[in-house]
Amino acid sequence: MHEAQVNIYYLAVASLVSMLVTLALAYKWIGVAIRNGLTGVDKNKPGEIRVAEAGGIWVIVGSVFGLLVLVALYRYLEGRVYHDDELFALSIL
Repeated sequence: MHEAQVNIYYLAVASLVSMLVTLALAYKWIGVAIRNGLTGVDKNKPGEIRVAEAGGIWVIVGSVFGLLVLVALYRYLEGRVYHDDELFALSIL
């Protein structure tokens, strides 16, 4: 298989894992935040709509998990270290 195709597949898998982890953690966090009163008013919607606060940490956790998956794919499937340009490409998605 061509090396560029393998890299694209690794990036796609790592991005998908990152997205799924972020969605799962954010979904769980919304319930916890609402139960514990960690809500605020959404300023971008008309009325007094309450939304969960501090959900951005789960985006960071999901991104880090995706980067770790990328490193693991390179290390264990190819036996080499990932390249910085691919890491950068994943971080800007």
